[in-house]
Formats: sequence, C-alpha cells, structure tokens
Amino acid sequence: MNSFVTNYIRMPALRRRSGPRWELSQDSKRPSTFVSSPKKWSSFFGSRCGGKFVALDARWPIGRIAEPSTHQASRFHPFEAPLRVMAFISAAGISGKLEFDALYAAIEKGRQKGLQILLEVLVGEEQLHDSIKAAIQANRIKNTSVYPIPDQGGVKDHILEFDPQILHFFCHGHTGHGVAQLELATFADWVAHSPSGSTVVRINDLEAMAASSDTDIWLITLNCCLGARPVDGLPSMARSLVTAGAPAVVGMAEPMAALDANEFTRQFYPEVLTTFASRLVNSPPGNSVNFEWAEMLYRARSALGSANARNTAKDREWAIPVLYTRPESFSVALVSDALRQKVETLAEWLRTLGPNTPDRIRDMIHQEMMPPNVPPSLRPDRFGNFPE
Repeated sequence: MNSFVTNYIRMPALRRRSGPRWELSQDSKRPSTFVSSPKKWSSFFGSRCGGKFVALDARWPIGRIAEPSTHQASRFHPFEAPLRVMAFISAAGISGKLEFDALYAAIEKGRQKGLQILLEVLVGEEQLHDSIKAAIQANRIKNTSVYPIPDQGGVKDHILEFDPQILHFFCHGHTGHGVAQLELATFADWVAHSPSGSTVVRINDLEAMAASSDTDIWLITLNCCLGARPVDGLPSMARSLVTAGAPAVVGMAEPMAALDANEFTRQFYPEVLTTFASRLVNSPPGNSVNFEWAEMLYRARSALGSANARNTAKDREWAIPVLYTRPESFSVALVSDALRQKVETLAEWLRTLGPNTPDRIRDMIHQEMMPPNVPPSLRPDRFGNFPE
C-alpha cells in the first residue's frame, strides 16, 4: 500500500452479503475517507451504518485512489476569483436542457454563498444554444457564455483558452479500436438525427491537458457515459485521467439513464460549489484550504438511491458514479496568478537542476528567487517540490 494510506483497520461489522471479508484502508490525516481495493467496493455495508451500505452513510464517504503513472511533483493549485466552470453538453439523442438547468441552478447556489463563478457552456442542440443565448442577453442568465459544440480539434482550443478549474462532460463515451473517447454531437449531428457525435474527444488528449502546466483543472466529470468501466482491458477513463495528473475525476461505472445523470448533476454540484464557497470566500490571502472530494459525492449517491422509491440493495444506480482521486490531499492556495507564476517558475528551476547540485547552491537560488510574503505552506523545497 502506498504512503498515502498510513493506517490499516479491520471492522468486523463491515462485511459483504456474500464472500470473504475485506480489509479497508484509512488515511490518518483524512479519517472520513475509506478506500477499498476490491472492484465491488459498493457492496460493503455494516451494522454500524444502520445496516446501510457504507457509501450511503455520510460518515464514510468512499472514493478510489489512483497512483500517478510516473513521479510527479505535488501540484500547486492557486485560486483567485472567479472560479471557472466549463461544460460540454451534447449526448446524441438526449436533450441537454435538463442538464444545463441543473448545472446552472447549482452555480447560482454557489454565487448566493458569495463565490464568484464564470460559466462557459458548449451545446450541440441549436435550439438549446439559442435559448441560453437569449436568456444571457435578457440578463436572466449571468456571467455565462455559450458556444456550439466545435468540430474536431476545437474542444482542446476552448479548454486551453478558458482554463477551467471544473470541466464537465454530458455525453456518450466508448472505446473503439483500442482508444477510449467521448462523443459530442454537433448542430449537424442533431439535424441529421445521428446516433453518435462526430466531435470525438480522445481520453489521451484529456490526459495530456491534465498533465500540462498550461492548465489547472481540479475536477473532471464524465456524466452519462461509460466513464469508469474498463472496456476491452483498458483502464477506466476516469482512473486514467487521475493517473495522468488530474486531482479528481468522477466517471460512470455503466451507462446511466439520462434522468439519473441529470439528477446526479442536480445533487453533486451544489455540494461542490457551496463547499468551495464556504471555505474560499472568507479565507485570508495566502491561506491554503484542503478539500475532501469524497465528502461532496455523498448527497448525489443518496439522492440516486432514494429516487423513485428504489431499494438500494437491488437498484444500484447510486453506485454508478465513481470517484477517483490522487493520493495526496487536494489543497487550494489563495494567491494571485502573478505570484503563482513566480513560485512555479522557481520550483521548475529547482527541479531541473542536476542531481549533483550542492544544497548550498539550491538554497541560494531558493532564497534569491523566492517572492516575498509567500506563506510556508506554498513554498517549494530546495528540490522544487511543494508541501503535500
């Protein structure tokens, strides 16, 4: 087990309905999050949870840890308002109106808590595009821009230009010819009633963006697609994005009904955005704020489990959303973009120095290039690594 998981516990009351007991792991610094190695982690339930599944008990939110594919220095995540949210909403044959309405309502809740949020949404239905645009012009929808789903290659350009912290996809996904990809339906696809989208986003392209220093995407959501299920032996889309460098990714373990996907968005994003608001809005400049992604997923899972009088033991829609995170805690630093660039430049210099560089030389560079008034929690060490 990796260094992130420092303690092991065995809970006799925690067991599966059939088969052997499993050992769960708990991080001593993040006591609310349990990570299980078996693939069917959602099968765990316990008498200490009132006979409920562990993932449906608010005390024990569950996520999965994905190790980086190569050694990666801890990422510096600065924040200077506004928070930027980008959404691609276009699953062929499924209207995106309910998805947009759910996402925008969540954004308004975050704004009501004092968090400044910019939204950029790209849609494939011309009617939905025009209605959003009209609402923006009438000032019924605020701080939002809307665009059509671009042709092949345009998705990357939009992401790099807007530089979102939250990246949301409502679309179809599959694996073809050994390549995992998302499909976005364009205006032309909708007019032609195409069963699939012609704009393809390959997961390896998203992986490259997640690993790039040109972006700082905190959360990626792959909604209404095969986003968390390995196909033909490939690792899951969600897991591979975290392995590449994304801090957190939510994918779907199997195809989810459109209304359930909309409900997931309706329940998940208010938790994310109000949590961000409560911890970021009044935090002093220079402060670092930690977030636990798994805690934000509980409300959405619970809502999916209770919708339409479902029986959680038989109806497993609540278990479809799967969260992957990196081993280290996710921390946001309230600093300006200019300060971030200076600190990251210093860290990059220190990381590129040869292994035989004397410590005194590293320390001299560190002292000369470090900007003033950088809190200790945001300072890279002499090797260019940020505190975890």
